[in-house]
Amino acid sequence: MDKINQFFNKKPIYWFAAGTIIRQLVSFIMLPIYTSHLTPTDYGVLSLLLMTMSIFEIVVASRFGMALPKFYYDRETAKERDRVIITAFCTSIPVSLIGVTAFYFASPMIASIVLEKEEITNVVQVYSILLCTSTIETYVMILFRLKKHIAFFFFTSLLRLLVQLSLNIYLVVFLDMGLVGVLYSSVIVSCAFALLSIIYTFKTCIVSFSLELAKELYVFSFPLWFVGLGGIAVTSATQILIKEFASVADVGLYQLGTNFAMIIAMLLWMPFSQWWQTERFKIVRNEGRHRELPLIFQIITFVLVLGAIGISLLTPIVLKMMVTPAFYPPAALIPVLCFNLVLNHLGFMYNLAYLHTKNTKIMAYLTWGNAIFRLTLLSVLTYYFGLVGAAYALLLASFVSINVTYFITKRYFTLNYNLYKTLAIGLICFFSVLFMQSMLSIELPYVDLIVRSGVGIIVIGGFLALSIFSNAEVRHYCISAIKH
Repeated sequence: MDKINQFFNKKPIYWFAAGTIIRQLVSFIMLPIYTSHLTPTDYGVLSLLLMTMSIFEIVVASRFGMALPKFYYDRETAKERDRVIITAFCTSIPVSLIGVTAFYFASPMIASIVLEKEEITNVVQVYSILLCTSTIETYVMILFRLKKHIAFFFFTSLLRLLVQLSLNIYLVVFLDMGLVGVLYSSVIVSCAFALLSIIYTFKTCIVSFSLELAKELYVFSFPLWFVGLGGIAVTSATQILIKEFASVADVGLYQLGTNFAMIIAMLLWMPFSQWWQTERFKIVRNEGRHRELPLIFQIITFVLVLGAIGISLLTPIVLKMMVTPAFYPPAALIPVLCFNLVLNHLGFMYNLAYLHTKNTKIMAYLTWGNAIFRLTLLSVLTYYFGLVGAAYALLLASFVSINVTYFITKRYFTLNYNLYKTLAIGLICFFSVLFMQSMLSIELPYVDLIVRSGVGIIVIGGFLALSIFSNAEVRHYCISAIKH
């Protein structure tokens, strides 16, 4: 076992990245099966159920995910650090069970009013258990990173992927259970791995609970509750507005487009975020490392924007290969959704200023100001332009939001980074992608699609690389990070 740990510890960032990616692959690998066995309406129902679950999760669940790394590294001894984990764990689970109860009794109303599918009420009630099991799984993923148990993280992620895929295929394809099969599969897998997570947590941590620490965690995280509530308000409003002004099927198409855009998060942002979530506090505590912050920002900007370019221009090929014509419409929305996601992730980087200075209430104010602005744009543009209007409303709101965040953040902590140059480069890339995509009709032969997509990625990606890596310090830092 020691030899295995030594092997994984040689390149921890890469293995954490691989494990994170593996955990997110199910929905993408299953895409051809989902689009063959589910209708756009089924896809929309699934999306609305996940949205409703997220609302309950924010309102009645208690999570300290953003607080844990800070409180953990603020302690010096292993016992004190384990106390942080156990206290957060034991405090969150009872609150999550209250959420499970509330969701269970609200399930008939959710099924009939939100999902417009009353016949799956019993399945929705069973699905409520995810409010608790997902909380448990989230904590153990953070624990893996904090304790640097890289091998456990990787193999657990791989095992979860294999079990989820096997169960999905069995229930959806062989038993032909459709949407119900997808939901039951999620419940079974989450329950199983939540149980394993509980065993792992109490086996690896010194069990010690502190009521005073629990109060500190709540005080620190309470403003973050409003942040999460504001974020989910935007997400849920988008889907509800599309449902009201268009149809449940359009919600499904929007979700499919979002799933493609989320590849940026799955393959690029989440692996980085797993590292950044804990490493950022080490950097800010060491003034000698502050110069790394703008370099990190530029490198992750390059990675995210390049990902947006690639996904936007390759999507027509993938859609033609993997889905039926009923699911083609999202192709035009994907560049907008991709660049919206890039802006959201870059804006998340600035949260470091508020977390480091314990001004988390500023995050709540910004999130709700952003939410109000987004909802106003969404209401107007979705009403007049439907699905396309909703996508552009999100992009425009994200653009305004990151500029406001950048301006306010400088009062608390500066990254010493020129955001406006980044935004100018991003805008050039975005409009270039829209121009190239206008020449990528799904009806074209595969060879034409591949050649045109390849040319677009090389030309636009080349411009992006020259813009970012013309700075020698960025190049040297990137090469050093890759080597280590």
